[in-house]
Amino acid sequence: MFESVVNLIPKYLNQKGLGKHVKIDATLRRTSVILEEIFGAQLSEMCKPTSIKNGVLTIKVRSSTMSQELSVYSEKIIEKLSKDKDLTEIKKIMFRV
Repeated sequence: MFESVVNLIPKYLNQKGLGKHVKIDATLRRTSVILEEIFGAQLSEMCKPTSIKNGVLTIKVRSSTMSQELSVYSEKIIEKLSKDKDLTEIKKIMFRV
């Protein structure tokens, strides 16, 4: 008879075409948390997840050296993100200066 608000909100957002954007935003926020878990607070402040397009997560970094260093951790980041099925699927990570 009655439906939980927890179930209604995602349905409403999907009907309005906003569900994908909410999922992307949640993935970017979760990525920030994962970066801090892996690299610590000081280093994670120097890299910011900025966008997701066609399964590619873009993370802005301060230097090309940092980009190369962090790319080693791409698979680990993808693995941690893939554990949460409510997030956007990430197939690849690009680090950009």
